Amino acid sequence: MTWIADVPAPGYYCLSFKVMQTKQYATSYRAVYINGELPFAEAYNLPFSYRSGWQNVTLADENGEPYRFYLEPGDEITLVVNGDPFTGISLDLRRIAAEITALGLDVTKLTHNNVDAGIDWDMLEYFPDLPKTLSGWISELGAIRDALARLYGFKRKAQVIQDINIAIDKIKKIEKDVDELPRRLSLLSQGPSCAAQLLAAYVDGVREQPLILDAFFIHGAEEKLPKANAGFFRRAWVSISRFFRTFFYRPDRAESDELVVWVNRSRPYVDLIQKFADDVFTRESGIKVKVTLINNDSKLILANSANRGPDVALGVSAWIPHEYGMRGMLADLTGFPGFRDAIGVFNPEQLVPMIYDDKLFGLPETENFYVLLYRRDIMEKLGLAVPQTWDDVVGMLPVLNRYGMSFYLPLSAATSSKSFDATAPFIFQFGGRLYSDDGFSAAIDDEKTIAALTLMTDFYRQYGVPHQVPSFFNSFRQQTIPIGIADFGTYLQLLNAAAEIRGLWDIAPVPGIRDENSIINRSMPGAQQAGIIFNKSKRQAEAWKFLKWWMRTDTQVLFADTILNTLGSKYLWNSANPAAFAAMNWPRGHKEIILEQWQHLKEVPKIPGSYMVERELSNIWNKVIYDDVNLRSAVGNSVLVINKEIIRKMKEFGYLDSAGRKIREYRVPSSDIVARWLNDE
Repeated sequence: MTWIADVPAPGYYCLSFKVMQTKQYATSYRAVYINGELPFAEAYNLPFSYRSGWQNVTLADENGEPYRFYLEPGDEITLVVNGDPFTGISLDLRRIAAEITALGLDVTKLTHNNVDAGIDWDMLEYFPDLPKTLSGWISELGAIRDALARLYGFKRKAQVIQDINIAIDKIKKIEKDVDELPRRLSLLSQGPSCAAQLLAAYVDGVREQPLILDAFFIHGAEEKLPKANAGFFRRAWVSISRFFRTFFYRPDRAESDELVVWVNRSRPYVDLIQKFADDVFTRESGIKVKVTLINNDSKLILANSANRGPDVALGVSAWIPHEYGMRGMLADLTGFPGFRDAIGVFNPEQLVPMIYDDKLFGLPETENFYVLLYRRDIMEKLGLAVPQTWDDVVGMLPVLNRYGMSFYLPLSAATSSKSFDATAPFIFQFGGRLYSDDGFSAAIDDEKTIAALTLMTDFYRQYGVPHQVPSFFNSFRQQTIPIGIADFGTYLQLLNAAAEIRGLWDIAPVPGIRDENSIINRSMPGAQQAGIIFNKSKRQAEAWKFLKWWMRTDTQVLFADTILNTLGSKYLWNSANPAAFAAMNWPRGHKEIILEQWQHLKEVPKIPGSYMVERELSNIWNKVIYDDVNLRSAVGNSVLVINKEIIRKMKEFGYLDSAGRKIREYRVPSSDIVARWLNDE
């Protein structure tokens, strides 16, 4: 941060900052530059120590004598975060955590993950340097702990120091009896509180230097500063006034000339969207916008019923445009000016879930993606290649099982309900079908669909894939499932919450089915969140301008870069606009893989009653796996249930009469409809 010195005359001045240190029992370090130059060596390492509440910190030496800075009117004073004191500590923690993880993997490979209490292991025969390695870690961690205590200055009260002590104790326990290491990997490298994860949690954390800055003072040595914290009576008055204002203040109330936009996202996103709308959209169009946070998109249907809904909603679940659109709640976007240009930025498959009756009721805002996540270190040690097809996966499972490991499929999520995201990819890759051509019945008894369902169940009945995995993220970190298919959420977790395996994992396109032309069908869905316009809105033209502007490539790129630079990598923005996504600041190699997987995007079309297809596919899997029911028999029973529900819904929406006779055609949504729109037909 840089300020221009507002001083009356050249001379020597003291610098003070009103700050709050948010990291308990820690000290943040800053450097001060005058006109881009360091005024003296001590100005490079200036500590801001922890204290509860606000505090005025005058830059001073270790004896409390304030530093004097020579300033002239107009000089630039710059405050810079200085993480140098912690860089070596961070690198050492990363190295030790990686060494511990590697040792744990070597032990697992040796023992094949067999921890039977009746087996006696002579670990020194296989790891003769093990005692020296363990004692070396204990010594190094002790030095790191002491260095942090000196930098923080709180006699080892900081959480990082306490966790390093816990890690040292765990390693010492292993050191006492190294032959028990195979049964004590939960202390070393496996489990949420093992030594490796305790240390890895602070690889980046020790370099973070948080500090909230409220005021900056340039003053003489004898000048008295205002109190950093308000007195008791002032705080009481503010609390009382805030309480009574809650009865009258409505932050979500919009003016009559404002376009109302509801956003189903967290507060940082909403605040930034409001700023973007004010600074860019309103300036371009002259349309004022009021952006309001909602914490659950189920409120939309209630607000619409009460005639108190918004003009536009963003961040809504991808199933909402179809469900609300076919009930007349949403505006059909095909009739708005510039429609073809607006949808031209998307992959046609992205629009399929939002189509009903040849009408489009939403634009995709964010796109989920599925990729193959794999531990590079484990795959190399086991001599396994990244699988390209499901046959390759089947071929690697015996090797993984031999070492107590396995492969993860989204079907193994710890829930009895299997969504389309887990079941439909197999069906699409085999070339199977979900619905008949006219959409009035199910087609899951199609032979290609049967083949897909057979493979889905064989993975569990014949090849030993675990039926339920409570957390693939944790299993991936703990080496028990080093490879599997996961979505954007897991990818984001690994980027930000798995420091101990940073650099040890990678992504690849998902496995698929190789056809007769040697082309691999890797079809996967990706619909996540959408933007919609409500039919009851009296400002639909303005709402359409806003929605078009929001999904524009330059808007999406600027928004993604801003929120990433402001809030960090936890806020990666997965825009549904492919051109915008390609321009975003993601890890380059990963971004190329994700864009490649997007070429295989295949969305599940929605029809009245499609939820029953999803439910029965889940029931088929559960019956075959848990109840040992014959697959074809389960499919036959499910087709009857599905068809009954589809017919009921088709009657409700006017496609069949009460006797089940066809009144009008129903066209199953597909990318062909989008192609017609793009060709202006």
